[in-house]
Amino acid sequence: MSESAPKQSPLEVAQAAFAAGTNDERLFLSNMQLTDADATTIAGLLKGDTKTKRVFIGRNLFTDAGASAIAAAVGASSTIEELWLPFNKFGDAGAADVAAALASSSSLKQVWVRGNDISAAAYAKIAAAGFADHAHGDVALPEVVVEEVEVEEDEGDLVW
Repeated sequence: MSESAPKQSPLEVAQAAFAAGTNDERLFLSNMQLTDADATTIAGLLKGDTKTKRVFIGRNLFTDAGASAIAAAVGASSTIEELWLPFNKFGDAGAADVAAALASSSSLKQVWVRGNDISAAAYAKIAAAGFADHAHGDVALPEVVVEEVEVEEDEGDLVW
């Protein structure tokens, strides 16, 4: 019997694609139990990348540190148009860095952050950054999608 190579995780597959230059316009790493260290790895992949337009990294385990790393890379990008970070574990500090990324990006048009531990004030900062007066020429002003999700408890289980 021949031994097969160990199966790569989705993050490892993404790393290989970025290294080979075969990544496409969408990075989808949702529901992967990604940590702050993984988010830092993702940020490294995005730095200097000119192909990725949409980043979907929801329902993971990273906190403020991970959100901050991703936000810094996205804010420096000239191609990323959408950043989806719903239902992770970051709070106001990570949200502040997302707001800064939105304010500094020349391409970012949508940011989704619902389902994180973000206060109303932090949501307001993201919205304010998204609709601030940007000097980006003909680039449309970013649209920030901010909505709070109501969660009901039903005998200890969450009902969405």
